[in-house]
Amino acid sequence: MYQDNLFAVTTAQLWLRLQSWASLLWQQFGFIGLAVASVGVLVSRAPRRLGFLSLCLLLIYSVFAVVYGTSDSSVYLLPVWISLAIWIGRGVAEIQEIPLLRISKVRWLVSLGLLLYIFALAGSHLPEVDASHDTRAEDFGRQVMGMVPPNAIVFAEGDQAVFTMWYFQFVLHERPDLIIIAADLLHFDWYLDSLHSTYPSLTIPRPYPWPETMVDANPTRAVCYVEYLERAQIDCSQPDSLVP
Repeated sequence: MYQDNLFAVTTAQLWLRLQSWASLLWQQFGFIGLAVASVGVLVSRAPRRLGFLSLCLLLIYSVFAVVYGTSDSSVYLLPVWISLAIWIGRGVAEIQEIPLLRISKVRWLVSLGLLLYIFALAGSHLPEVDASHDTRAEDFGRQVMGMVPPNAIVFAEGDQAVFTMWYFQFVLHERPDLIIIAADLLHFDWYLDSLHSTYPSLTIPRPYPWPETMVDANPTRAVCYVEYLERAQIDCSQPDSLVP
């Protein structure tokens, strides 16, 4: 369902993506980290297979992250950082073989300095990735779980709504009476099989399991449509049999 996102970037976006790739590279490792990684690549005596595979990882995932047309494609750069971490490790090993650094005390000082640099770099980025004060998903989930009627079918649209509802039901084990349906996945056979095994009481019409036909096939259940667009969008209706 996501294949259309591949190469879905314009020329202008491509240039911005490349700039972002370089900026992230610098932010994650800094000058010292990239310099040590370069040593690991250029002069390392590591097995050729290790260097080849890590280089392939870096190139393939870099290209994929740049040309994949989603707002969160930078997540796919994680294997790139892993490759660079390998090269940094090899670079440190090579630096320690410099004659002057073979002196035990000097070697320890250099190693300690590099270690402190890594921790300082990580600490400087901690506020950027600390989500402990971001309660939007929790607030949204609590609101939905508190508002939807018992035994309702909940059609969740968008990743924010779907993942939040799944987390509350399958991880926190809240509102097991609800049937959470990812509306965007209804046209996949594997998802219909998953729904059948997860909610055996749910009637799934085939060959057209659209939200409308799902509602018609389960007339005794209330129906809710849930989406997160900066705030919770919740629209619920009771079955005709329960409407006075």
